Formats: sequence, structure tokens, C-alpha cells
Amino acid sequence: ILPCQAADYNISAVKWTRPDLEPKYVLFYSDGHLDPTHQQPSFKDRVELVDRDLKDGDVSLTLKNVSRHDRGTYECRVLFDRYDIFIRIIRLQVPDLIEVTVDPGDDVILPCQAADYNISAVKWTRPDLEPKYVLFYSDGHLDPTHQHPSFKDTVELVDRDLKHGDVSLTLKNVSRYDRGTYECRVVSDRYDIFVSTICLQVPGLCRWTISS
Repeated sequence: ILPCQAADYNISAVKWTRPDLEPKYVLFYSDGHLDPTHQQPSFKDRVELVDRDLKDGDVSLTLKNVSRHDRGTYECRVLFDRYDIFIRIIRLQVPDLIEVTVDPGDDVILPCQAADYNISAVKWTRPDLEPKYVLFYSDGHLDPTHQHPSFKDTVELVDRDLKHGDVSLTLKNVSRYDRGTYECRVVSDRYDIFVSTICLQVPGLCRWTISS
């Protein structure tokens, strides 16, 4: 989510743009409808407003299936009567995939560094699992409600105080079943913010058979 909060005007249109692209429009919303006429093709079917009713001036943008090609500077503007009003600039950073390798039986830290926001929750997930939650930490407490059973008592945050935005995860007694892609997200205010993706590699154990 790219946050953008306008004063609660009678907003007639919302413009999200990336000035480095041509066409530059990420999303154009006018009179209750999305207008794809001049939209940059790379954003087709991947963007939407958080609230199409623009309640309380919330004109934040949801960007789906983010890739490194989405890195860049986004501008948020609204139209009010005849006036085109600039609201804010957001610089979106998309970290590259981080690969971590660990031997079976060892403990490992999956690094994740958020900007030092007012973090209210931390989410670590494995999208290939159901339930997908590796760890959910909210308001100073671990919440095991939707945690995948295989991670019970094997995961913890490196720093529960989340000092300096450190939301790294410790995974204990790693096995080959822990191989996979882990996603780290934080919740700041009302916003769910993607931080990083970690690919954990766990080499398999070799079994030797000697015949006489």
C-alpha cells in the first residue's frame, strides 16, 4: 500500500503517476470510475484504490504482485473543483531476493530490516503453506492463533523491542522441510508494508550405502 491522505475535500479525481515512465499514469480515478485510457501497461490489473469511496480523504494505492521493476518515485495528486492539488511523493524500494543457506540442525537468522516506523505488528509468512503464518507478533505479544504447526516453539524475533526497525526472525533446529521462501511484513499505523523476501536453502542429508 502506498499511503496518501488528502484533506477531506469534495474530491472529483485521483491521479497516481510515475514521472519516469511514459505514459506516466499508474492510476487515474474520476467520478467513481477507473480510467485506463492513459495507464502505463505494466500496471494493468495490478493497482486499485484502498477505498473507492475516498472516505475521509484516503486516496492510498494498493499495488499487487510487486517486482523490482516497480522501484521508483510515485506521485499522488487529487482534483478538487478546478484545482489540481499535489499531495505527496513516495519512493518505493523493492529489495532483491535474499538467499540464506544453513545446515540441518543449526539455528538461522532470517534478516529483515524495516524503516524505523511506529511498528504495531510483524508478520512472517511462507506463502506455500496453509496456514501460511510462520510468526505473527502484535502489540508486544506473539499470537499463535494462525501459526503453522511446524513452527511451534521453533521461531522467535531477534529483538522483541523491534529496536531500530529490526524485525529479523530466528528459526531453530532447521530441517530440510524448512526450505522455502519467507516473506517479512510489518504493520505501521493502518498500513501493511512489505519489507523483504528470504529464500532459505537447507542442503539435504546424504545417506551412504557400502556394499561388500
